[in-house]
Amino acid sequence: MSTPSSKDTVATKLHELRPGLPPSEGRVARTLLDGYPVAGIGTLAELAERARVSGPTVLRLVNRLGFTTFGDFQRALRDEVQERLCTAGRAIAAEPLPSDGHLVRTLLDEAARNIAADARSLEPAEMDAVVELLALRSRSVVCVGGWLTQSLALFCHTQLQLMRPRCRYIGPSNAFSAGELLDIGRRDTVVAFDARPYSSPTGPLCAWARGRGARVVLFTDAWLSPISRLASNVLVARTASSAPFDSYAPLLALLEAVLAAVAAELGGGVQRRISEGEAMLDAFTWQLGAQDET
Repeated sequence: MSTPSSKDTVATKLHELRPGLPPSEGRVARTLLDGYPVAGIGTLAELAERARVSGPTVLRLVNRLGFTTFGDFQRALRDEVQERLCTAGRAIAAEPLPSDGHLVRTLLDEAARNIAADARSLEPAEMDAVVELLALRSRSVVCVGGWLTQSLALFCHTQLQLMRPRCRYIGPSNAFSAGELLDIGRRDTVVAFDARPYSSPTGPLCAWARGRGARVVLFTDAWLSPISRLASNVLVARTASSAPFDSYAPLLALLEAVLAAVAAELGGGVQRRISEGEAMLDAFTWQLGAQDET
């Protein structure tokens, strides 16, 4: 399913460059990310018109991204469209995966390099906005994931509900209950996790939530889930791996760092709440042989 971990996508490069871009080039970057990757497949003139800039401005951004011509830029996007559609089944190689030494060590090294690259390209303003949203006790938090990313959503929910009230987890389903959806409103923050292979039901749920005024925070991979165009905040982790499945270790590392920042934002009351929660868990833990025998 994956590409070499050293390869960045156009999306990761755009996220990395955005904070330092001139306003006009920033509009081009925003236009590309809002409709990624399709927004860059048309003509240069069409992209310039949508971003309300001149053709030379688009070309300057393309050059910053490391492409000599607009055609080179589009070829890279077309390649990424194919990578987006790649599945684990199609990516399983007939021959053993190449490795320097032990395969497990090789894959761990790849994940570590991806996490280090994510740390270097971190956007502090984007991260601060997400932390503030998740720390606001006046807002409810709804965590949702897809086929494989549901485990990340559940982990996020488990951690957050120990730190603050009003957190819910909605499991992946093709038919979410009406009650779960009707409860979502403008005082909610939906935290969505979506990475290749992208989840079909998660997108409509986020669209529903956005339509009802909720904020959507998306954790995704370097190819950008289609949900990115619905999200108010997008956090990207590099998940590429030599293994058939992408590595979710960088996504988990990013999530853990965000949750730690949320705990710091919430302040001293968090420790007391977590201690009380842990004490309750200990008190109600089922133990072998503790049932009444009748």
